[in-house]
Amino acid sequence: MDGQAARQNPAERLQRAVRAVAMSHPRGAWFFFVSQLLAVVVLQRIVVPGAGVEMVLVTFATGIAGLCLFGEVHVCSTRVILFSAFAASICLSSFLASREVSATSLILLLAAYATYVIRLEVSRAFYLRCMNFFVDVMIVFAFVTIVQIGGQALTGKIIVPSMDDLVPKQMIVQGFVYWQTLEWGAELIKPPAFFFREVSFVSQFLALAIVAEIAFFRRLWRLLVLGTAVFATFAGTGLLILACTAPLLIAKFSRSATLIAIPVIAVAAIGLAVSGWFSNVEHRLGEYEDPSSSAYGRFVYPIVVLSRLEQTDNPLLSGMGAGNAERATKGAGVLAAPTKLLLEYGVVPAVLFYVFFIYCLFYRTPDVSFSFAQLVVHVLGGGYLLVSPYIILLFILGAMWTVREGNDSVQVVRTVRAFPNGA
Repeated sequence: MDGQAARQNPAERLQRAVRAVAMSHPRGAWFFFVSQLLAVVVLQRIVVPGAGVEMVLVTFATGIAGLCLFGEVHVCSTRVILFSAFAASICLSSFLASREVSATSLILLLAAYATYVIRLEVSRAFYLRCMNFFVDVMIVFAFVTIVQIGGQALTGKIIVPSMDDLVPKQMIVQGFVYWQTLEWGAELIKPPAFFFREVSFVSQFLALAIVAEIAFFRRLWRLLVLGTAVFATFAGTGLLILACTAPLLIAKFSRSATLIAIPVIAVAAIGLAVSGWFSNVEHRLGEYEDPSSSAYGRFVYPIVVLSRLEQTDNPLLSGMGAGNAERATKGAGVLAAPTKLLLEYGVVPAVLFYVFFIYCLFYRTPDVSFSFAQLVVHVLGGGYLLVSPYIILLFILGAMWTVREGNDSVQVVRTVRAFPNGA
């Protein structure tokens, strides 16, 4: 009887095998990931000439459209419900706001995070392939970072040129400190690795690569290269991400790996002391009490300015209105993502956003520590609620993926059509 059943169902077994392969590697997923990652790194400073639209937004919108039309994507009903609740809350908040609302800011917020309802179901092996490519890309820019800062220190000359000297100003995103000295009056330039908007971006991208390497691969030489590059940026945000994630990462190392790491860390500490890194950091630590410093503006000001929320009529449901937080605070500091949400939309919309956002990052995540690192980037990185490279980066590294474990309630948006032979 079993043999007869086997003879009767070869097509069914083949169909099951095809479905399994398709679910482990959805069509278009690899090309989408690679193209978006390269775009978010290489094109993050470029805008479309004349239009002023960021190039990464164009590539992202094109990629999403192509993935939906010719690839295989799914929509999670839970994500749709959570996003709809958030969208309804900010629309109500905007209606109740006492100030004029920026329709552009509101539409950009909704459009950007609406993409997070899309997900791809993949095998763990395919996801690791994507994360390995991400680490590979950051290894390249880690070397660029080391060469840029090391070359200056050794020769006193600029080894890696400034993009501002090679690309017309009208094609470059404005509002970021791209070419920044170590401190006021210093000659040494912090390394933006040519393509990044500012050195803090380099530091945070490298930190995420380190977390990914520890979470999934743990290859010592890559960790050494990436770690050296993070310190070479002389930027604190990447180190802050690693410090916040460290409790989750330490448990991943075996006892033997820990024993090997101790002398490596000791040698690294000596090298940092000789290079003057600690003296520079000591100088930066004193900036947290200086309202005119970048450290104060990035980490202290976003908390202090929340007192402005009391000035709104109904802080629970409404705030200053979309796009008004920066104008109301007169650009005195960086508005972290939670701060901007609270000031512009109120408490309830902010809570609903983070319920949606955290669900997207952590549901069936391949690794909690990597998802947590991405959350830290969003919260503490520095005003990244509507900064397009980070919206895209956190989508392609975390929110987009679901590692398939079993049946789940999803709706297929569109499956690739079967083209005739020769088409």
